[in-house]
Amino acid sequence: MKINFEKVHIYLVFFLYALVFALIDTDADVDLWHRLALGRIFAQLGGVINHDIFAYFPQVNSWIDHEWLSGVVFYQLSHLFGDAGIITLKILIIFAIVSLMYHAGQLIAPDGEKRVLYYLLAVFSIMPGLSSTLRCQAFTYLFFTLWIFLLERIKKDRDGSANRLIWIFPATMLAWTNLHGGFLAGVGLVFLFMLGELLNRQKPFKYLLILLACLPTTLITPYGLARFPQLSNFFHDLSLDRSAFPEWQPMQLFGDVDDFLIYKIVVLLFFAVLMYKLIWDRKRIDWTELLLPCTLFALSLAAKRHLVFFTITAIIYCYKHYSAFIRYASSKITSYTQRIFEQDLRDKAIFMAKAFFYVFITGFCVMLLANNSFSITLDYYPTKALEFIRINNLRGNLFVQLNWGSYAMWKMYPYNFVSSDGRYEFIYTHQAYIDAYNLSYIKSISDWRDSFHTYHHDVLLVDKKGLMQQKFSTLIDWKQVYEDEKAIIFVPASLPDREWMLPEADDAYYIKTKYENDITF
Repeated sequence: MKINFEKVHIYLVFFLYALVFALIDTDADVDLWHRLALGRIFAQLGGVINHDIFAYFPQVNSWIDHEWLSGVVFYQLSHLFGDAGIITLKILIIFAIVSLMYHAGQLIAPDGEKRVLYYLLAVFSIMPGLSSTLRCQAFTYLFFTLWIFLLERIKKDRDGSANRLIWIFPATMLAWTNLHGGFLAGVGLVFLFMLGELLNRQKPFKYLLILLACLPTTLITPYGLARFPQLSNFFHDLSLDRSAFPEWQPMQLFGDVDDFLIYKIVVLLFFAVLMYKLIWDRKRIDWTELLLPCTLFALSLAAKRHLVFFTITAIIYCYKHYSAFIRYASSKITSYTQRIFEQDLRDKAIFMAKAFFYVFITGFCVMLLANNSFSITLDYYPTKALEFIRINNLRGNLFVQLNWGSYAMWKMYPYNFVSSDGRYEFIYTHQAYIDAYNLSYIKSISDWRDSFHTYHHDVLLVDKKGLMQQKFSTLIDWKQVYEDEKAIIFVPASLPDREWMLPEADDAYYIKTKYENDITF
């Protein structure tokens, strides 16, 4: 069997890209912990639970976990392989996304070129959605890119041979709908392709067939039809204050230049292509290639969490114009250098430039591997404060800010119940979320005491550097018993004074025991 070294070369580069970007940031994502907790419960019970057991703030009557399968995957990987399992999955997802972007670009403009620097830009452009260890939305980005590739195959098909690919859509939707609520992006993607082909005066029946095949598949979950009313409540609650969560903020195109710089570069690239198509190439406009990125660009302006969808589509559909520009520029440069340098010298210079690029990428990978060892870090979390609570047997209702809640429930259940956590969109009542948000991110609200006294708390765990600590310090019926570089712990003033045991000071202890807890059924 003859090995295609050209393909091996491009896949090797993509894998090195994925390795570098997966290891740059290995701090555990704030939502990882409640995913692991639910995955552990599934492993013990063999099924999902329909009510919450971790929190003491009021919850909705029935809990429908739209991402239950992600929890199963994450827990099994961490249980069997530790940190390496989670990080390896992230590497493979990034590698698959970039490879699919490359092949989709080649479907649209099959020039046979590798353009490794262009796909370095592609990797940079998707990292805002994949910057921490791993989130459920990574599966959405993967399936979204796969579907663009498949839809382009079907769109370019003229002899019906691509019809055999249609079964892949409901098959992947079956996994997607249980891995992440972003499966709706797939439905929207097919609809935009159908609309684009109508504008192109092509028959849309294949896309309608795909939709009809996929929609019933979204019901094949442990919850069936019951999941959709809760999803509609989520969209209804989009008006909730989320100003403390950066991913929910609108994109500011004209703010600091270096803020989301790669996204802005992709925007400039896309609008350069758009202007070219509308002014000089109107007769050959493919409306699908414009409608899809334009729609997703508008969504990315509404909320930063949507920008990866735009950058994926823009990178794919701008490739043929980027490639044409590079060919034109290369021909001009070659023509100019031929008059100055001999062919042999030019070839050596090109070889040296490529060699430097690959040596740099490989060396960077080696450095990251040497310093990282595939370890998920806990720099963000109040590890020592929670250990203090555990060893001093401070049980009961634990007030904790939203972004620490998932880690606290993973480590402290069943001895402590948390006030709130990253599942706020689907677990807590509307008022409970408002109270948790106001208490977690206190700014100048005057009624924080009313929100605080609405609930019974046994222990308060607060961010040392936040305004919450300043406010809670004024509570005369609470006293401080612990403080470290990240957190402060308050207990009721009525609790008798005693000699408190101090937590382990070595951070390595918390890294080593990150997956240990007492969640048992």
